[in-house]
Amino acid sequence: MIRMFRAVPILAATVVLLLSSSLVAAQTEITYKAMVKETFGRSSAPSGVGVVQGYGLVTEVFEFLGETPTGDPQCPVTTTGLTTLTFADGSTLTTLDTQTRCTPGASRGAPGSSVSFGNPAKWSGSWVVDSGTGIFEGATGSGTLTVSEGGDTLMIQYQGTLTLP
Repeated sequence: MIRMFRAVPILAATVVLLLSSSLVAAQTEITYKAMVKETFGRSSAPSGVGVVQGYGLVTEVFEFLGETPTGDPQCPVTTTGLTTLTFADGSTLTTLDTQTRCTPGASRGAPGSSVSFGNPAKWSGSWVVDSGTGIFEGATGSGTLTVSEGGDTLMIQYQGTLTLP
């Protein structure tokens, strides 16, 4: 009888260990890579289409939150915004993006650059998961982003890691 009582705590500890390890195993960490082509025109909100590796085609909408001057004439502003990707199954993934905009060479100071449209620029920064729905509900993650701008088009590349519940 005493041996049975000794076995109960060991059995209980084993069950707890198995349950907690299965909860940890239930999370999946993936390499996240996405490419989005965004067009914004002179008056429309930024939106685009793209592809997320392993998940297929997406639509994208960017919500501008603000910008902060950097004091650097070649890289004058850092912007923040929310990017929402909508997947074919209706799932969404929203990231908080922070990036600094830099202009190549002397293009920022070229004649007419302050009133022209679509001057070339490169952006670089970071992203962190803000929220998700569907298969991305409860997801966490972060990474880097790079943007090439010309005309009314931005080519945005996201790289990083996502952890899915």
